[in-house]
Amino acid sequence: MNEALRNTSLPSTGDQRGLPVDRIDVQLDQPIPELLAVGLGNCLPVYGVCSHPDSDVVGLELSIGESACELLCFRRGRGAGAQTDFVGLADLSQTPEQRPCVVTLHVLLANDTSRDVVLGETIVTKWANKTIEFPAVAGHRSARVAICMATYNPEPEAFERQLQSILSQSFRDWICIVCDDASNPQSQHMLTEKCAQDERLCLQLHQSNLGFYGNFERALGYVPTPVEWVALADQDDYWYPQKLAALISGFETGVELVYSDMRIVGDDGREISPTYWQQRKNYYEQLQLMLLANTVTGAASLFRRRLLDFILPFPIRIGDAFHDHWIACVALSKGKIGYVSSTLYDYVQHGSSVIGHCNFETPTLVQRIAATIGSISGFIAPARLKAELVRIYNVSLTVYRYECRRIQLMAHVIQLRCADIPKGKRAELNLYKGGIISALRLFVLHVKIIVLRHTTDDAELRLGMGFAVARLAQRRCGRAHSG
Repeated sequence: MNEALRNTSLPSTGDQRGLPVDRIDVQLDQPIPELLAVGLGNCLPVYGVCSHPDSDVVGLELSIGESACELLCFRRGRGAGAQTDFVGLADLSQTPEQRPCVVTLHVLLANDTSRDVVLGETIVTKWANKTIEFPAVAGHRSARVAICMATYNPEPEAFERQLQSILSQSFRDWICIVCDDASNPQSQHMLTEKCAQDERLCLQLHQSNLGFYGNFERALGYVPTPVEWVALADQDDYWYPQKLAALISGFETGVELVYSDMRIVGDDGREISPTYWQQRKNYYEQLQLMLLANTVTGAASLFRRRLLDFILPFPIRIGDAFHDHWIACVALSKGKIGYVSSTLYDYVQHGSSVIGHCNFETPTLVQRIAATIGSISGFIAPARLKAELVRIYNVSLTVYRYECRRIQLMAHVIQLRCADIPKGKRAELNLYKGGIISALRLFVLHVKIIVLRHTTDDAELRLGMGFAVARLAQRRCGRAHSG
């Protein structure tokens, strides 16, 4: 298990036959959250290891209050003291009021005894938008667009430049919620001064740092109900004057989100690329591909405010989860995504960027064949074969833990929240359900992507291997238990 696991020996209660109750060791990947908002539906993902020094762990189940789910188990060895990895998603339905819930791991041991290990407590609550006061704009109407800007210790000149570009928008019926993620006092003072220059700028300062993922979620929670559209903004980009107007013009019946191209520039303002699509392909119509490799950048997007009912709260973050990927997948599940081919802003790419522009290389068929031959030749030596298989096995389990589970969680939460998803899109979401069927379908998709030369960075191949090896590990666990 990765060092990121929280190594915690947790007390247990339950059946007293034959074994001490305090010797089950459980290590959790992430601590149980103190507060778990549900919205229209949510999941608690868990990943960890469990062992007992004197007995074999043969089964695990997780419960949150009255809800329970069986966990998948991957055994690392045999006999007493061997560690068993466990993984699962516990569904949470909409709750009318907040309630405390005990999260319990039910452990079945080899001699038919069982233990209940309390992993922690969480308060399960419904999601509610925060209320803020915002002024009326031109014509004494409520703003039609809410711009959510996430900030953290912004560089003053870059922030001022971005702020002025928003103030210079040709479409003026907007408010901008500047949501600060516990910047230092100097930065918060600067933000307060600069946001005082226009009544449409609404600064929200915070003392708790959530990171960009949690801060964008927090910012979206401030969006008032009357607005029609929501835009996301980074703290150091530069919007062209027609950006909002052009994105609004891209909406038509059935379109839930519109996004644009961008120009990539460096810290010094010099152009790196005139377009985001220098090497990548832009696809935004197939949900299965959007889940694999996001093409929708948050700061390039404008989406309907009604989507927030399905977007919030964000799923618990697993691995490199990004807010714009989640928003795009929800939008495409609910309807269509539109694209404006014009370059509507400068994206500043620099070394300190939390989120950066990247390109995926697309190997030719000849290059892929040559790489495959080279890989096969490495298996010829028996001594090397075993080491290579072990490496692939371990890498694939890591991919399963961070990538497969992230997309699996996204797809599952979307289906919990969106009951009216068309059958075709539901099938695309089910592609990432897990197991050997998902693996085989992803391998078939990989062949299609090679033929069509899409740019997914071979994510579907990694995910397919992750699901396949996880299933193999689960079957090995079952054989070990039965033996």
